[in-house]
Amino acid sequence: MQISEKLDVIIGYHPYHESLRQPLLDDCISAGYHKESPYKGRDDTSKFSRHTSSKSINIIGSWVNTLICNKYPYLGPQGWKVKIGSSWFTSYGRGDCTVPHDHEPGYFSWVYFVKSPRGSSPLVFTSSGKRIKAEEGKVVIFRSMVKHHCPRNNSDHRVALVGNSVFDRNH
Repeated sequence: MQISEKLDVIIGYHPYHESLRQPLLDDCISAGYHKESPYKGRDDTSKFSRHTSSKSINIIGSWVNTLICNKYPYLGPQGWKVKIGSSWFTSYGRGDCTVPHDHEPGYFSWVYFVKSPRGSSPLVFTSSGKRIKAEEGKVVIFRSMVKHHCPRNNSDHRVALVGNSVFDRNH
């Protein structure tokens, strides 16, 4: 898929998302939340966890990085390795939202929908207005410089694992 920013967006569905759901929700609880985040605007109401890692998060991160390398196979021969730079959870209650933001200086950013009850807010690419429906087990991968946001949420508990993937030449 391409968005009007003329950049590719990778969308995938994890084949074992149902068995990963509860471990990821447990990780979300144990990570805890904080009020400050470089991606949180003044008017944001969603909660952001601390940067975190776990076996389940690493499964998702490795899968995301495989999707990136499959889309861009020329990365491998040049000696670059794609790796997780950071990851955290976002949790939205009814009425919560995030303002437009980007994830620079990352290279690829991604959103993996862990819990998406009916009424969950979509991921919106701000410039194009392209809306990506929140569906459990779906990942959306895009360049970190692309501004995105989430409009007001109409469900009680939408949870996403969010991350940035970076290049490592010295692997």
